[in-house]
Amino acid sequence: MIERGLWCFVHGMPHQRWNSGGHLCLICHSQLFAHLRERAPSYYRFLLEALPQHNAEALRSWAQEPNNWLPSSISSAAELVLWSLSAQALIQNLPLQTVLTQVAERADLEAVIPVAFPVSIP
Repeated sequence: MIERGLWCFVHGMPHQRWNSGGHLCLICHSQLFAHLRERAPSYYRFLLEALPQHNAEALRSWAQEPNNWLPSSISSAAELVLWSLSAQALIQNLPLQTVLTQVAERADLEAVIPVAFPVSIP
């Protein structure tokens, strides 16, 4: 059974939980990412400045590791962070700005750094 809110009714594909190692409806995710791509550096800077230092360092360390750049179209740390943020926006059915603000306010990187990736956060 597909969990409520995780099914893409437009494309008939699942929006699985990103932190469970699942994949989103790639069509929706790619479109959202492409639409927001030019703003990726400003979103990344915002998080680095808003998060406590140890969280910002963990985010920077994870995002700068090229092995984490899953889609070949991702070419920078800022784009990788946007890729994860846009996944959460789709899964939670929230505007990206809301997800970004929640991550900054809660200082919780779980929404940005999927558990499936090998990363350790202090």
